[in-house]
Amino acid sequence: MFIKNSRFKRMFFQADNGAGEGGSTEETTKETTETNEETKEETKEEKTFTQAELDTIVKERISRATKGQLSKEEIKAYNEWKESQKTEEEKKNEAFTNAEKARIAAEEKATALEAKVTCLSKGVTANSVDDVVVLAKAMVTEEVTIEQAIDKVLEKYPSFKGEQQQQEQQKGFKIGADGQKQKEGPSDALAKAFGNK
Repeated sequence: MFIKNSRFKRMFFQADNGAGEGGSTEETTKETTETNEETKEETKEEKTFTQAELDTIVKERISRATKGQLSKEEIKAYNEWKESQKTEEEKKNEAFTNAEKARIAAEEKATALEAKVTCLSKGVTANSVDDVVVLAKAMVTEEVTIEQAIDKVLEKYPSFKGEQQQQEQQKGFKIGADGQKQKEGPSDALAKAFGNK
């Protein structure tokens, strides 16, 4: 760490005379007067800028920073020139690789959609289809198809199927009403009409 103020330098790095005071009092008074003079000089050196001056400084700095950069028009012209320099063979190869990438993306999308349809046909709830597909894709190998992987996931996590939730609701017994609307009487209709219910 760099210490700017000389008073602090002297305070920390001053020789000790053995009395535990660090130096004589005459030296410390000289030091304080020297530091006061130094701080006065530092305050005189500070300069304030107007907004116009700051704007010009910033503009100059930006122009220096962007001096070596190309404009959008120059980049476009360079790309056009670069494209015109390609041979027919390179253009064909580039078109082929682009078509291959598009084909692979379409195959992946079709595979994902097939997996979702398979999940729905096996009774997976609509909210859980994406989760089942992700888990099943992790299990797919050369020996295990996506359908087999989905079956394994549903076997391990039966909560993804809607059947278990329905079975859990049917188990046991109910106490109280079953949540269906009760018949409204005339007093209920009047209370509802006047906003009391």
